[in-house]
Amino acid sequence: MGNDMPCKIVGIGTIQLRMHDGVIRTLTEVRHVPDLKNNLISVGVLDSKSFKCNVKNGVMEIKRGSTLVMRGFKKGNLYMLQGSTSSISESISVAEKNIPDLTYLWHMRLGHMSERGMMILSKQQLLGNHTVKELRFYDHCIFGKEHRIKFPKAQHSTKSTLDYIHSDCWGPSQVPSLGGGRYFLSIIDEYSRMTWIFIMKHKNQAFICFMEWKVLME
Repeated sequence: MGNDMPCKIVGIGTIQLRMHDGVIRTLTEVRHVPDLKNNLISVGVLDSKSFKCNVKNGVMEIKRGSTLVMRGFKKGNLYMLQGSTSSISESISVAEKNIPDLTYLWHMRLGHMSERGMMILSKQQLLGNHTVKELRFYDHCIFGKEHRIKFPKAQHSTKSTLDYIHSDCWGPSQVPSLGGGRYFLSIIDEYSRMTWIFIMKHKNQAFICFMEWKVLME
């Protein structure tokens, strides 16, 4: 220990922790040392098990890949884990009760990943101690993955100027023009690509500018 005094280990086993996000995680090869007043987690052991430790601004985050596994906050010279121990019976009941909800939670976290993809991550132990179950049907997930039909291409051709024009109104601009305008109306002739720009102080002036352009063309 820190004072060079040995402490007796009376057993080695597995414990389960309820993390800050409600997920139950399992720690293996845990030493039971009755003489210790506080439970300690070795950063060196976590590193040997391919976990990454990031410390910044009084917050320690333990990650595996891109998944946040544990989080602790600095208290004195130690970092206190944001979580609590959980008994085996409690863990089983919580897991059985919340398996569908946890599956849905991971589904949302992973950008609506498929059930098959989540099972692959679960087998690689990248979802903590959670076993992926069957996902329920969600309308927003199905609709979000549907492909939209493209707009049909315009079937028209121009043979002379002013046969077909394109117009758009833009604004407001954060920086006004020299005359105080924050909007503009653009008119483009498709055949010649001639462009007219009308600077406006107000958006409702667009129709007036269009009529001025129409008179100019006539």
